[in-house]
Amino acid sequence: MGEIESKALKIMVDVKDVLAKMHKINMKRYMKGRITYV
Repeated sequence: MGEIESKALKIMVDVKDVLAKMHKINMKRYMKGRITYV
């Protein structure tokens, strides 16, 4: 039981990390797009 929970927790942390990285990349692209439009 505990082993499965720790694995699920690790997967959730990995997913959050990936989403955070994707969000940063998207924000950079968005800001670049805003600068080129202005």
